[in-house]
Amino acid sequence: MRNPIRTNCISLLIIELAVPTIGNAIASNLGQSAEYIHVQSAKTDEEIYQTLLASAAIPLAFKSRKVDGKDDVDGWLGDNVPLQALANRGCTHAIVIHLGNGEVWNRHDFPNQTIIEIRPTEDIGGNLRELLDFSPQRIQLLQKRGYQDAKPIIDPILQTLMIERSRQESFARLQETSQRLRDDPPIY
Repeated sequence: MRNPIRTNCISLLIIELAVPTIGNAIASNLGQSAEYIHVQSAKTDEEIYQTLLASAAIPLAFKSRKVDGKDDVDGWLGDNVPLQALANRGCTHAIVIHLGNGEVWNRHDFPNQTIIEIRPTEDIGGNLRELLDFSPQRIQLLQKRGYQDAKPIIDPILQTLMIERSRQESFARLQETSQRLRDDPPIY
């Protein structure tokens, strides 16, 4: 079976911080830069696996993961919404999935990017215990809520893309038919 992360046409960029201690965690929150890892550039499936685990390793809650010989954790302290890093790599479109309404960034700082924002319509949990509850029931509830929050945002975009694809296919058929007519010898 082919690895879907390697074959997906969408570029996945993971932000990570080398933060093995609480001192480094505090320093990172004060401006230490994050490292951005392009997941599809990983050499092995194990490296992809460890990178994805590191990207979810919330400092002080989960252990760090070794990636390229460094202990890495989630980059939320350094750059929770890495739009500038994506822009630097030529990304023109980004989907930002918020965990709440208090994200600190300004979409006007990225005039050349199309940013689609998805926000929860209900609070996903205000206390640490709820935020760190990864029970199957909680995961299922959050997946359902995420789907319900994303659907009204994504559906109109998908419909527009399908209409545009149909328009392009129609135009290509028109060009092909027109060329055949031009290539036909006259009947008179």
